[in-house]
Amino acid sequence: MPLRFDRVHVESAALAFPGNPVANDAMDAYIAPLNRASERIKRRVLAENGITQRYYALDADGRTTHTHAQLAAAAARACLDLAKATPADVSLLAGGSSGGDVLMPGFANMIQGELAAPPMETLSLHGICAAGVAAVQAAAQAIELGAHARALAIAAEMPSRLFKRSRFASRGYEADFDSQFLRWMLSDGAGALLLGDGTAGRPTAQPGIALKLKWIHQRSFAGDYPVCMQLGLTLDRQHGHLDYPSWADAEATARSRCARTYGCCRTSLTSASTSMRSWCATAGSTQRAWIISSATTHRRASFPSSRI
Repeated sequence: MPLRFDRVHVESAALAFPGNPVANDAMDAYIAPLNRASERIKRRVLAENGITQRYYALDADGRTTHTHAQLAAAAARACLDLAKATPADVSLLAGGSSGGDVLMPGFANMIQGELAAPPMETLSLHGICAAGVAAVQAAAQAIELGAHARALAIAAEMPSRLFKRSRFASRGYEADFDSQFLRWMLSDGAGALLLGDGTAGRPTAQPGIALKLKWIHQRSFAGDYPVCMQLGLTLDRQHGHLDYPSWADAEATARSRCARTYGCCRTSLTSASTSMRSWCATAGSTQRAWIISSATTHRRASFPSSRI
């Protein structure tokens, strides 16, 4: 059953993007094709996803321009500024992402450090696409229970570093279809929500608009499906990168398994399209989440965005 909330309000919301938007015809300067199959898969993916521009925390030479924590912190600052609040007004920071800049410590702690925020409770949630919803749910539950009056929920993703061409050099620039597909789908960005207990007198992001969180419903179906989106496992899902003597050994093993399992990605356009639909169905069934909120007016609320 969905988790219902009676006393959780959205005080402000904001987005943050790195640099300037990149149009589809300029993507190759950041996420270059790997091989002959790349261009065919790219055309098909872009035709079906409808995305016309995106943001990358990379420059044209593949160098990182912003850290993941900086991106998340920028969204948090913009969110707090809209509510005329500071990090000191928040007692819980929940951060959701597929993964931060480092393996340890947790992503939320890195965001706290980037904000130079005072001591507070932090919670890092890693769960691919639903991680951001999980962060909102955790923050909302804490407020609903009365443990916190205000909480920040932050979602951020920065996959560009994983998919830039140089990362595939050790594999001879070969990749399985999932990697090819995701390279043309994903980009970088962050969003933040400031949740509160509805205490009167606090400013809202837009005058005349007050959002109240009604319920959140999320379920994992990991017990019903094989691992799909993953980082750190070999392609047969039998070994993790930490099982090998070095990262180079793990990459070399992944390449050889790619050749045996996927035929070095010699995929026709027809089979690529079929695989893409199958992959989407599987990935979408692994983790599902919904958020429902109600507004006290019928005006449409837009979330401000910032660029760093």
